[in-house]
Amino acid sequence: IGYGGLDHVLASGANVNILILDTEMYSNTGGQVSKSTPKGSYAKYAMRGKKQNKKDIGQIAMTYGHVYVASCSLAADYNQSVQAFKEAESYDGPSLIIAYATCVDWGHSDGTDAMVKQQQEAVQSGYWPLYRFDPRAKITNPEAQALMVDSPKVRLDLQQFLDHENRFTLLQRKDKERALGQQKELGEFSQNRLNTLREHAMDHEELLDKLKASLGEKVGEKVLVTYASETGNAAEVAKSFAHELKGRKVRVQCRSLADVDAEGLAEEKMVFFITATCGQGEWPANSKAFWKELNDANLSATHLANTKYAVFGLGDSGYVFFNSVAKELDERMAALGAQRVLDTGLADDQDDGGLDAAWEEWKPSIYGVIEAADPPEELGMDTHLVKALPADEATELGFEVAEQYLPVGAQQVPMTKADLLTPEDYDRDIRHFEFDLKGLGMSYEMGDSLGVWPRNSPEAVDRALNYFGLFYNDVLQFEDVTGNSRKDPLPKVIRAGVFFEQVLDLFGKPRRRFYEMMATLAHDEIEKKQLNHMLSQKGKDDLKALRDDTVTHFDVLEMFPNTRPTIAQLLDYIPDIKPRLYSIASATRMRGEDELHLLIVADEWENSKGEHRHGLCTRYLRNLEPQTKEPLRVAARVNAAAVQYPEDLKIPLILSGLGTGLAPLRAAIEERVAANREGEETGPMALFFGSRHRKEEFPYANEFEQYVKDGVLTHLHPAFSRDQEEKVYVQDRIREQAELVYDYLVNQGGYFYYCGTGGSAVEDIQKEVEGAFVKCGNMTPEEAHELVTDMRLKGRYNVEAW
Repeated sequence: IGYGGLDHVLASGANVNILILDTEMYSNTGGQVSKSTPKGSYAKYAMRGKKQNKKDIGQIAMTYGHVYVASCSLAADYNQSVQAFKEAESYDGPSLIIAYATCVDWGHSDGTDAMVKQQQEAVQSGYWPLYRFDPRAKITNPEAQALMVDSPKVRLDLQQFLDHENRFTLLQRKDKERALGQQKELGEFSQNRLNTLREHAMDHEELLDKLKASLGEKVGEKVLVTYASETGNAAEVAKSFAHELKGRKVRVQCRSLADVDAEGLAEEKMVFFITATCGQGEWPANSKAFWKELNDANLSATHLANTKYAVFGLGDSGYVFFNSVAKELDERMAALGAQRVLDTGLADDQDDGGLDAAWEEWKPSIYGVIEAADPPEELGMDTHLVKALPADEATELGFEVAEQYLPVGAQQVPMTKADLLTPEDYDRDIRHFEFDLKGLGMSYEMGDSLGVWPRNSPEAVDRALNYFGLFYNDVLQFEDVTGNSRKDPLPKVIRAGVFFEQVLDLFGKPRRRFYEMMATLAHDEIEKKQLNHMLSQKGKDDLKALRDDTVTHFDVLEMFPNTRPTIAQLLDYIPDIKPRLYSIASATRMRGEDELHLLIVADEWENSKGEHRHGLCTRYLRNLEPQTKEPLRVAARVNAAAVQYPEDLKIPLILSGLGTGLAPLRAAIEERVAANREGEETGPMALFFGSRHRKEEFPYANEFEQYVKDGVLTHLHPAFSRDQEEKVYVQDRIREQAELVYDYLVNQGGYFYYCGTGGSAVEDIQKEVEGAFVKCGNMTPEEAHELVTDMRLKGRYNVEAW
């Protein structure tokens, strides 16, 4: 449409999304050099090299102030590109993404295979900047900067980048002096442009410090918060942490490790690292250059003697190298003389509460270390406007009200069976569920799980409605004033009862920030004192006691009746109800593609007060009764497998599980039983299963015993700990069958699986597997451990624990 047409669209304010693939190759027919051609390159109408810098459409668009603008280079930063597209799509107004698009006509010295390399080096050299300009940033915080610069520190000489492309080297061959002069100016322009972008992205304090430093004035010390992030989680945690520190009057700067170098780190007085670990112990892409520099053999043991630090890692214990980046970084910092101010925090996504649980425990200690001030006695601007309307008024206004809430990615799946497998008066409630997938387009594979969204009980919903003075059919109207505050947007209008039943996790466990919100809101002197006490170092045991008693958000609201947050405030401090994942207990090869089974034990306990508590999802499922005429439907989705199964069904399997951990093992067995019945050759399988009592807690026992008779399940070794005087566990059965374990796993290259509770059981079972290797393979304990580690890396030793 040409620049004039593009400018017209941007100026209009219309909600239009525009993507420019910048190949830098356009030449118009008007007999003049294209404004899109970079300086110092050989192009049509610029045979002696382009003299001027190319037109910067991104800078022009940003001057409007109401246009979302992003500059991306896909291979250089996949996450930044994805984030830009998500933000542009959600922006209610014109959005413009300029994407660096490599072109074969550039004539790269490495051929067409170099396109990924070009995209990366363009950013590494500063030739192509990465940024996002989002006008919404100022809505909730007028002092915030709309511009976010995502470019890393320049680590590649621009000339090295240019020398790979024929459009630049051709000019060098024709007139080297002229070419290098123009290309040097291009480098200066690129660096100045990046510096200018960074300045525009600075807040007032950062800009003032920069100006002072340029004039030789002394600048006050700052805390550095830096992050190693691959998917964006660590970056998000770090930026949020830096924002909190600023609110506590701490001078702070937050930077990616891509912008930190090991030499300059010695100038920092206090550094906090937030790190992620990729795959099998790899460092995130944005931190690899830093890590290489930090391991320079020329750095002395006192290089960081004046630097204090702490490390917090985000990890998943399901991986072999759990939080290895955080551990390696901590060790190297100490080796260079840095002073550790706090033990390294290691968050585990497998923990109840996920990564947030460990972070919320670790973070408060930092405030004491750096003597941070108390948080500001005010909350930020609400991200949503919330209006409550009586049901009849909403009807008169013609609102289309959501009668139920379907989370993003979920489908309503009919439940066809919910059979209680244990006696009604037994102390454990174990049930077998079946679901009908027909016509849903939903499929599953070996090892997948089903995520089920639970609902709060009718009694809980009534308590919430009474608290806010609402009726079930009243209507809540939501408006997101930021435009993108939530990953999954709320319906614009929804029944109040549906909101408290299916959306807000009001009866879930609160995080520390919820108590902080309550303390900020509290005006009652006694309540404020109690809340602040729990948030202090002296009161941390009291806060822990509440968590151990599994109090809910609503319990806390009732504990402090004079502190009453609004629904809008709760939206910013209470998460949505999340799906609970259950391993699928069936195989499509046996049951067909439309049938899915689950095996679930009710989650029940008593707190210190003797109050009986129920897990939200198992209570919800237990109270459902499948119907024949109108099937009962459950919001659910299939989640990809966390473990690997061999494609070759002839490979031996050793399956071990505790309780309802039997579910995925049953699926694996069914897969091979069905294949065997179809005439396919299948390998040997051994099942080690543990529970308390055979009679009450051995689901599908008859099936397994029949499979043994059929010769498909080669070995069945159950362990029922309470059926005899001496307790017997799965690890005891594995020790008894050491020869079998060694033969299947070592001699025949088989796979091992464990599914069940975490903790000591995982360690005890692995110890016995390694013991079998020592006993039967003439190995040392160290060699046996290394072999199991190697199996885990290759996907042959799998653990699914909770």
